Amino acid sequence: MPYLIDTNIAIHARDWTEAVLDRLAEHDGQVLLSALSLAELQRGLYKAPEFTAIRQASGPIPTFATRRGKLGGKCRN
Repeated sequence: MPYLIDTNIAIHARDWTEAVLDRLAEHDGQVLLSALSLAELQRGLYKAPEFTAIRQASGPIPTFATRRGKLGGKCRN
């Protein structure tokens, strides 16, 4: 069954918090992120100057829809 995570959990996963990664591993790769959480994470990249290099290096944002070929697009920098 897919597991929807919120922004806080995504941040902990990004920061390699072991307990969070263990819990996400239990879901066999079926972890989802809402569009709202994605927007919050992107806003954080634009808001913090220390993430400029990450923001400039990022390409298209992979989503379920783009993987299935139904939607496309790139993150605007």
